[in-house]
Amino acid sequence: MLPDNLVSEMKSAFKRSQEFLDLELHTEKQSLEMHEKEAMAKNSMTPQQQPVQIVAGIDQAEKMIAQGWRFVGNLPGEKAVFENFGTGKRDV
Repeated sequence: MLPDNLVSEMKSAFKRSQEFLDLELHTEKQSLEMHEKEAMAKNSMTPQQQPVQIVAGIDQAEKMIAQGWRFVGNLPGEKAVFENFGTGKRDV
């Protein structure tokens, strides 16, 4: 068993630090709530608002970008990924 004065000192130290511990838990909770709100907002998008990704030949990149598609990245085999919002219709 610990001496009473050490126990008392430990309790006092805990009480002084408790506000910081609560702050960390509160911040973690806020972060979780923010992620939940973002996920709900993403799930509530209409089909016209949801991003559509397609794969096209890298040689079609200029035409895709001119049609409003956004370049996302390269793939092996001279292919690229493009993203757009809406129906995903492609005139290339």
